[in-house]
Amino acid sequence: MRIRPYRPLDNKIEGAVITLVDITERKKLEQAAWRSEARLNAFVNLAYAGVSECDLDGKLLFVNDRMCQMLGYTRNDLLQRRLADITHPEDEAQVRAQLDALAGGGADLQV
Repeated sequence: MRIRPYRPLDNKIEGAVITLVDITERKKLEQAAWRSEARLNAFVNLAYAGVSECDLDGKLLFVNDRMCQMLGYTRNDLLQRRLADITHPEDEAQVRAQLDALAGGGADLQV
């Protein structure tokens, strides 16, 4: 609900303009999205594989529990790092090339 003053031509407040918007559908969609995200998070965190997300500069944005276990870091420690920090030196050039290809609109790539 939004309430604004009603001012005719003389600019004197003579009433209020009340606008109501039905947000029922938006709330339903938000709840569905939250449930979907919660399921995805549960699936990712229960995965046997280490899963991470990084930006195109290689900054880690998300790591699942298995990734933390595999690398021996806490989630907070990993989220302070870059992909290059946890990549074997022999693989760094390939990983950088793949990130650059993704930044250029390339398809999903696998290391």
